[in-house]
Amino acid sequence: MNEPNLNAVSEIPEEEAQELLRSLLHKEGNWVRWGQVCGQLQKAGYNPLTIFEQTGFQGSHQNLIIVASQVYESLVKGKASEEVLDYFLGPRSDVLYEFRILNHEQRVAAAELAQQKKLDIDGAKEVARDFREFSRLSQLPEGFINHPGDAVAY
Repeated sequence: MNEPNLNAVSEIPEEEAQELLRSLLHKEGNWVRWGQVCGQLQKAGYNPLTIFEQTGFQGSHQNLIIVASQVYESLVKGKASEEVLDYFLGPRSDVLYEFRILNHEQRVAAAELAQQKKLDIDGAKEVARDFREFSRLSQLPEGFINHPGDAVAY
């Protein structure tokens, strides 16, 4: 089975790369777009330090928004409600980043709970950890369902 090489460098024209860097410098779009652009630039061979020097986005922040934007895209593909998607377009990349350890279905359920309960990063970290561990149980405890709220309660 041939798997894609995730470390492969993708070529983008220099003019396009400069336009992407300019858009980051001026913070055009939202954090999801910034994460997509940082990821695209890194795949094109730009290292995080170069991106930082030209845009002001620190390497650790680049990583956070790249991963969080991927989690956001999995919510879109997982058919999360518009209400949930809109909620996470606010400055909540840190919350979505914590859901990176969950599978796509779990991410949607965890995002819905995070939106309902207005979870911060610490709450999101707890939900992600508990939900992942709970889902590994061979049999759910009596009275519990496979839901992030039940995982935290357990």
